[in-house]
Amino acid sequence: MSSYTDPEREEILLDYFGSVSEDEPLCPDCGEVLEFQSHYPSGDSPYRLQVDCPDCHAGFIWEQDRNREDWTSIQLSYCLERFRQGDTPRCPVDDSYIVCTEFTGVTVEFRCPYCNRSGRVRTSHGPSAQKRQVD
Repeated sequence: MSSYTDPEREEILLDYFGSVSEDEPLCPDCGEVLEFQSHYPSGDSPYRLQVDCPDCHAGFIWEQDRNREDWTSIQLSYCLERFRQGDTPRCPVDDSYIVCTEFTGVTVEFRCPYCNRSGRVRTSHGPSAQKRQVD
């Protein structure tokens, strides 16, 4: 399997994690749509992303090398507000797409696989729906 240069890898990752474009990331060598396979961590394992070009067979594996950090309460409030409005939440730090997970209807976890920031927010439903508590 051939590989990409460091700048090409970074451009592919930024397109994958944060592109506002509707277009899928393309191979810089041949122009084919790239294939991505995520490997989500269990326990302390890092997030990994395998990138392959089905045409020229170039590719690489990116592994999260940043330590997990917590978002601030204002960053989590931003994520929650976008989530409540039905908008796709984006990382307030690097504008990448983030993963949202709902637990028991009152807790939402937001996680950015690119910068490795995360946090959970407890939401209240009913008359005081604007109240929220950040863990």
